[in-house]
Amino acid sequence: MNTKLTLLLSITVAISSSLFTTSSEAIISYAEAKGNLNPEFSGTPDFVNIEDRKERKRVFINYINSKANPILHRIRKERTVLISLYLRHRSGEVLSDSEQQWVLRLAKLRKVNSFDSDTDIEWDKLLIRTDTIPLSLLLAQAALESSWGTSRFAKQGNNYFGIWCFTPGCGIVPKKRTDGDSHEVEAYTDIDSAIEKYIHILNTGTAFEELRSLRYEQREKLLTPSGTFMLNGLKRYAENGGEYMRTLETLIRQNSLGEYD
Repeated sequence: MNTKLTLLLSITVAISSSLFTTSSEAIISYAEAKGNLNPEFSGTPDFVNIEDRKERKRVFINYINSKANPILHRIRKERTVLISLYLRHRSGEVLSDSEQQWVLRLAKLRKVNSFDSDTDIEWDKLLIRTDTIPLSLLLAQAALESSWGTSRFAKQGNNYFGIWCFTPGCGIVPKKRTDGDSHEVEAYTDIDSAIEKYIHILNTGTAFEELRSLRYEQREKLLTPSGTFMLNGLKRYAENGGEYMRTLETLIRQNSLGEYD
């Protein structure tokens, strides 16, 4: 791992350490918690019946933001713990059994199946996949894919990101599905599950390696990853990749979503 990144990791841990002083095992338990830290809505707003377009957008952004923030907060904690464990391991300290098991579970979740704790490149790969998605990008994709919460897939299946599945009965069959196609639009029990799946896809999917590289590039420069910078990594999210990215860029700009990054 290069010197610049090692410095970045050290700075990250130093800053984050001011947020908590508990043992590593307690921190790991905290990082695994999935509770909604700041619930704002007791139920999903009825976006269809919010006739004023500006008001619908405002409610939509606040709703998605309130649901995404706890999930992103947990991932940031996971990343901080992972960095701390890596630096300790690199210094020659032996990690506890629970710490080693936690890293291995995280590696499996992030699809780093060949993880070897004695290889820097494996830690590097896991760190690249254990990171957040800029809220501006998440909000813009949710707005575009769900038509600001009014789509049938959002209302019936809590799918705000246009995520497909391919097992019969796994979701909702599109009305305009081409003959011969077998995909469905995946259905979720709640929006939290949809957000989790969306982030997981971007963090682990082979189609989004460029997006992760762009995020890593900003991390190396000690910058906060931005949605507009990472847009070029979404070429394969939709069939009309170029047009899709331009539409997202317009959504971010026109709705001032960049302020959420």
